[in-house]
Amino acid sequence: MDKTQFNFYECDNPECRLRFPGYEGYSRWNHCPVCRSNTHIVAVAKEPHTPIKQITYQGKWQVEALLDNIRSSWNVGSIFRSADGTGIHKIYLCGVSPTPENPKVRKTSLGAEENISWEHANNGVETAEKLKSILRFLQDCLLNTK
Repeated sequence: MDKTQFNFYECDNPECRLRFPGYEGYSRWNHCPVCRSNTHIVAVAKEPHTPIKQITYQGKWQVEALLDNIRSSWNVGSIFRSADGTGIHKIYLCGVSPTPENPKVRKTSLGAEENISWEHANNGVETAEKLKSILRFLQDCLLNTK
């Protein structure tokens, strides 16, 4: 297994707060790639994460995807095509992930970007926390109605 250490940086500019990965010791990550403000390390990943136990739900469900710091426009376009084919409802594009406004994403997605709703946010962790809190609220509502 690869033992490369990845640092996760966050922009110090409160209006930007871009969160993005970088390699240990690479001075390029001292400045935000979007607004050029200073950054600070917010997390360190030394080992690959362990898979989370899958939870299944019965009944109607919608799948949403969060893409955090996918740098390749072609990969994002391909993910939009896959999402369209598998029924993913919405994609959250975070960090430096390009949006369908990018011509390379549009070209690769072959029109799938028209069928999938999407949203862009600078900070993927904050977006994930927001989505988790919404999910918890909905679960509480379902439990209280039974």
